[in-house]
Amino acid sequence: MSVVLNQIAQIAVNVHDLPRAVAFYRDVLGMRHLFDAGPRLSFFNCGGIRLMLSLPEKPEFDHPASILYYKVADLQPTYEALAATGVKFEQKPGAGCADARPRPVDGVLPRFRK
Repeated sequence: MSVVLNQIAQIAVNVHDLPRAVAFYRDVLGMRHLFDAGPRLSFFNCGGIRLMLSLPEKPEFDHPASILYYKVADLQPTYEALAATGVKFEQKPGAGCADARPRPVDGVLPRFRK
């Protein structure tokens, strides 16, 4: 039997300030909060993929998250809406740039692209 991967079921993202990260994903990005599991974990739904925000359990698990690219319907209005909430960007969309790059939020590097 060969292994066949169908889709990503969950992505774990290390954070150091869970309440701040929850507020960012819920209130700024508008992700649907699913539930919290104790004081160290919080779960969100992003287009059918579960996102788990967690405080590192052990020092060896305390590393930066991968860069996650979130697909959006229209990049410019998404950039403008996020900037209006106070999100600071390292790279704005346009002039040949295919994505918008906010500054890291609690060590997480979200990216947005059409």
